[in-house]
Amino acid sequence: MKKITLIVFAIVAFACSTDDVKEGNSKDVVTQQVLPGHNVIKQVLHSFNVWKTTDLATVFPESITEDRSFTFDKSFFTTSLGDRTLENYRFVLGVKTNKLQIVCMGVDADNKVISSILKVGTVNTGAVNLEDVDTQIPPFDTSNSEEDVKKHILQIKDAIPYLYNWRNAMEDPATLESKVSYDGMRIKHFTIDKDAIAFMVNRDNVTAVELVLGLNEENKMTTVFFGKNNKNVIFDDSAINFALDFTTPCPSDCNPR
Repeated sequence: MKKITLIVFAIVAFACSTDDVKEGNSKDVVTQQVLPGHNVIKQVLHSFNVWKTTDLATVFPESITEDRSFTFDKSFFTTSLGDRTLENYRFVLGVKTNKLQIVCMGVDADNKVISSILKVGTVNTGAVNLEDVDTQIPPFDTSNSEEDVKKHILQIKDAIPYLYNWRNAMEDPATLESKVSYDGMRIKHFTIDKDAIAFMVNRDNVTAVELVLGLNEENKMTTVFFGKNNKNVIFDDSAINFALDFTTPCPSDCNPR
């Protein structure tokens, strides 16, 4: 059984490593939404392939009214941060049963997937409370933050336009292709330094991390991370006063960081 498990994880590492993935023919559309059986790894890998050719108008319309986001428990990060080979976190896009899926994987210094670090984000439709956000919240002081953390800090006042712009983009699905692609190739995943995630989850008032899609200043889809404090919503008086962004998308940048 242990040998079989190792083989399966080896497949994951091979299939998801940026340097090893081979792009399929764009005409070969993957139409099967769910594979038979209950093998989680196979389902995850299949969802990555579906994303490459999926109809964006089918995947994204619920975001207009529901503002879908993805929850990752604090315990997943605190446990995986104990792996000494971990260098970055990679958030991979997939589609399952016509809905967007985001999977977090750990990668080492050589940009190879760490087989034991894998978590499918829990879809959430009630966390983004843009109408209730306090836009006068004091900015987070980054002066004492390490450089690997500081470069990922996104002030709340700057994060809000990202979320509003993405919500507006949902109203015209026909224009989404350019927003989720670089040079005609859809974004496969986003990478962020482990130290940035550690900086967020190690705070006492963070019990979970919420990943919300946004539209950045380049008019491209990006990931924005918020810390939650025992509440479903990402903006409340007890939440931390900063977000994380400035992840590296692949494409355009698929090289080790």
